[in-house]
Amino acid sequence: QAKGVSNLWSTPYDYAPIFDDVVNKIIKGEYSAQQAQDAAVTETQDLIIKYLSA
Repeated sequence: QAKGVSNLWSTPYDYAPIFDDVVNKIIKGEYSAQQAQDAAVTETQDLIIKYLSA
């Protein structure tokens, strides 16, 4: 078990749900490490584009 606080980097948009989802899918065996990385990158890029387009 990890000890202490694991804070994400400060951003003007909330990307914590993306990482929560990806980590949960790794734990459940639904994603491989590569699939998790690909999903996290794609979903974070989409979030940034949506934020900048607003």
